[in-house]
Amino acid sequence: GLPIVCYMRAAIEVFNDPAVVATFTKNDVVGMGAAVDKVKGQEYPSGLRILAKALRDFKPDLILCGFPVLMDVMSIGNAYGFAYAVLGLGACVMSRHVGALGVLPTFPAWTGLNLVAWKLLLRVWYKTSTKTQLPVLEEVLEMPGDSIWPSFSEFLGFADGRKPH
Repeated sequence: GLPIVCYMRAAIEVFNDPAVVATFTKNDVVGMGAAVDKVKGQEYPSGLRILAKALRDFKPDLILCGFPVLMDVMSIGNAYGFAYAVLGLGACVMSRHVGALGVLPTFPAWTGLNLVAWKLLLRVWYKTSTKTQLPVLEEVLEMPGDSIWPSFSEFLGFADGRKPH
C-alpha cells in the first residue's frame, strides 16, 4: 500500500473552523488564506518536520497533494528532487470564461476580467504563502528560499496544471 502522512490537522477541521467558514461565506479571498494560516498556527513547523522526514525516508517517485498544501509540497519536492502533482477537485485553470477559484463571480468573457481576477488572486496566494510559509520551510529544510521556493511563473504554471513537475 501507499503510505499516507498526516502532518497537520485534517482538512475538515481546518475548513470547518468558524473563522475560516466566515471568510469563505463572505468570499473574502484575501482573508481565506490568513484564516487558514491562523488555524494551522503553531502546528505548522512541527508538521512540516514530520512531512519532510517522511518524504526523505520514503523517497517517493511522485507526491500527490491538494491545494491547501501546494506550496509545502512544491518546496519539499524542489528541495529533494521529487516529482509532484495536484490532486484537486476544484477548478484552478485560469480562464477568461470561469470565475477565479470558484469564489468570484463570472464576468462575460469579452471583458477579460476573469483572467485578470485569476492572476490577481493567485498572486495574492503566492505572496501570502511567501510571507507566511517560506521562512518556516527555510528553517525546517535548512535550505535557502531561492533554492526551494518556486517563482511566481512556476507557481502559475503548476497551479493551473499547464506545467506538471
